[in-house]
Amino acid sequence: MSSRSKIALGLILLFVIMFFCETLVFCQGGPKFKFLDSRVINVPSIRAGETYNVSVRYKNEGNQTLVVKNVNKTCNCTEAVVQQEILEPGAIGQVDITIDTEGKRGRNTIVVTLATNAKPATSIIRIDLNVIP
Repeated sequence: MSSRSKIALGLILLFVIMFFCETLVFCQGGPKFKFLDSRVINVPSIRAGETYNVSVRYKNEGNQTLVVKNVNKTCNCTEAVVQQEILEPGAIGQVDITIDTEGKRGRNTIVVTLATNAKPATSIIRIDLNVIP
């Protein structure tokens, strides 16, 4: 076998290995978290002292049960309630977020992080508020 044939055979073998490795990665099961609504919310202006409410929907697009393990917020002014902590494949869930703007002024960014058993393990919602007097 010539050296050119060996190189060609090696390249073909490498291609086949890469193809099967990628296929295995994409075929792996598990839960898959996907936002159905925008995960970046811009509130142009809200009066100080008012409450801002928003709901953000998400879906399990995987083939195993999705579990929302924890919800973290960057501000004590924020309440985030997950309506469905366990979602079977194809199911839709929702997190209801309430922000109290009392004592806030100007531009504020609130981040709500959902920790799940999906990969990646966290999904982030960002709310940008402009609080006016």
